[in-house]
Amino acid sequence: MRRPELHDRLELVRRRPLTVVCAPAGYGKSVLMGAWLEQYDCYSAWLSLDESDNDLNVFESYLLSAIQGAVPYLDDSLEYALNGTYGPKGRRASR
Repeated sequence: MRRPELHDRLELVRRRPLTVVCAPAGYGKSVLMGAWLEQYDCYSAWLSLDESDNDLNVFESYLLSAIQGAVPYLDDSLEYALNGTYGPKGRRASR
């Protein structure tokens, strides 16, 4: 099912570095995003969470894994940034 109003909203945020789509199970998030992403040659990552994933360390590891899977050329600097440790350039990553 095509949802033009939601596609229009996604178009408004298309150039932003991160877009989060959040809704309960069964609301059509996968179908919506799949149809929308077919139009573009861009990186995308899918992160599915449930109530038991409410630990920050677990969330960070899932997020890191999803992003690294979608954007394979990223080096360890992303992991440094998420962990708040010093990265390759010697600067402390902010949270």
